[in-house]
Amino acid sequence: REPRRHRCALRLSALKQRPVAGPQFSRPTSPATGRHTNIVWSNGALDPWSGQGVYPPGGGPGGPMVQNVSADGSQISLMLDLGAHHLDLMFSHPSNPPCFAKARAIEEERIKAWIQEAYDAV
Repeated sequence: REPRRHRCALRLSALKQRPVAGPQFSRPTSPATGRHTNIVWSNGALDPWSGQGVYPPGGGPGGPMVQNVSADGSQISLMLDLGAHHLDLMFSHPSNPPCFAKARAIEEERIKAWIQEAYDAV
């Protein structure tokens, strides 16, 4: 017996008529930032959507590498000038740009601090 094949009934014309709307992550009141803590947002300048990453007000791709997203400093945004948003999560390679090692060092420092804070709270 042949497996059933499903066809997508969505037509391209229907897609073109739908308004493009999504969350505005760059706003400080965004649900993405909310009341959450201990987050490093990784943004890459080589991403075509880099302007829509998570940044503080006035921040963005043209800003410094480390941008403070939350008022208490528990969320930061890393701007990888020579990489994409996932570069810091990939395996290390000798040809990685300098922002790779810098981002990894910042993330490691943050994670160690979060672990220490949790340990001290016990």
